Amino acid sequence: MKCHIQQNENPVLLTPRHTVLVPVDFSSCSRSALVYASNFIRNINASMLILHVVHDSGDEYCNYRKYGGAGNVRPMEDIAVGMLDAFIGEVKKELTATDELMAARKIVVGGLPASRINEVAEREHVTSIIMGTHGRAGLARLALGSVAEKVLQRSNIPVTVIRHRPADS
Repeated sequence: MKCHIQQNENPVLLTPRHTVLVPVDFSSCSRSALVYASNFIRNINASMLILHVVHDSGDEYCNYRKYGGAGNVRPMEDIAVGMLDAFIGEVKKELTATDELMAARKIVVGGLPASRINEVAEREHVTSIIMGTHGRAGLARLALGSVAEKVLQRSNIPVTVIRHRPADS
C-alpha cells in the first residue's frame, strides 16, 4: 500500500513561529490589550502566552495570602489562577472568534510586575509583548509608576502598548 504525503510549500503557516506575551492585571487596559492581541495573532499565525504577575515586593508577604475557608491559607498565586480564568472568560464575550484565547498558555507568577514580565519574555523566548496602559500623566504617573514604561525601557524585544480609552471620552 502506497501512502502519499503532500508537503505544504509554506510550512510556516502550519506551525506558529512567534509567541506574543500578553501581561494582564485584570484592568480595562489589559482587557483592551488582550482583545487586540487575540485579533493580531490570528492574522500572523502566532501563539499567545497570557501572564499575570501577583505583585509581591518581598516585604509584604502576609498581604499576599487569602483565607480559603475552614482556616486554610491559600497562596495568592492559586487564587490568581482562578481570577485569570474568569478574566479570560469575560474577554471571550467581546470576541467573535475565541480560538486564540482557548489555545493560549497561561502563567501566574509572583514578583515585581515589570521585572517578571521581562524575565518571562526572555525565559519563554517570546517574540513580542502586547500590553495595556492607563496612559497616566503628571503626578499620577509619578506616584503610581508605569509598568508599561519600565517594560519598554528594559525589553530587548518589540513591545506594543495599547492605551485604553473609556467609551465616554
